[in-house]
Parts: sequence; structure tokens; C-alpha cells
Amino acid sequence: MFFGFVGLFNLLLLWPGFLLLHYTGFEAFQLPTQLVWTYILINGLIGTVLSEFLWLWGCFLTSSLIGTLALSLTIPLSILADICMQKVRFSWLFFAGAVPCFSPSSLRLSCAITTTGTRCWWD
Repeated sequence: MFFGFVGLFNLLLLWPGFLLLHYTGFEAFQLPTQLVWTYILINGLIGTVLSEFLWLWGCFLTSSLIGTLALSLTIPLSILADICMQKVRFSWLFFAGAVPCFSPSSLRLSCAITTTGTRCWWD
């Protein structure tokens, strides 16, 4: 609901800025081309509809906890894919910041998968 209000406030309060920037010449406003509209539509369908459908299906097959925790692993897995497929090199500082983000979700996911009850190995 928060992001809905962010969009609503942007729609109601920030649109006069488009007119101001356009007519003062700081930023030229033009409508997207047909090709750009096609890309926006494909991105919306694949990036939003398909990903939401797959997440809900995963929650249906497992649980909402595992679905949400698996969703939080997309960022570390995309980092790994960049390293393996694109040969991207990250500095040690990047990994030092990624470890605190990755560790809690991976520990909780391993706890949710390996145990049958609600207790984990650290409980």
C-alpha cells in the first residue's frame, strides 16, 4: 500500500514539474516510439506478471516463508551469474557488503527447508 501512495503522490504532485522543465527548455518531453512502448509492455508482462505468477505458484507448492526467502536470494544469485557468465569482477568491499545481506536469508531458508518443525538448529 505504501508504494501505491508513492505512485499517487508522484502523479498528483510532480506532473507540474514536467511542464516547467519542458517549457523552460531544461528537458524536452516527447512520447515514446512504438518500439519503446513494445519494450515497456514486454518488460511489464515478463518482469511483473510472470514473476508474480511464479512466486505465487512457489508459495502454493511450498509455503509463503520459503517463497519469500527464495525471492530474497535473487540478488546474490544474480551476482553469481554476473561473475560466471559476464566475467564481472567485484571489489572486496562489494562482497563485504553483500555478505550481511545474503547470510540471514540463506540461514533462515536452510532452516525452513531442513527441519520439519518450527525449531531451527540455533534454537
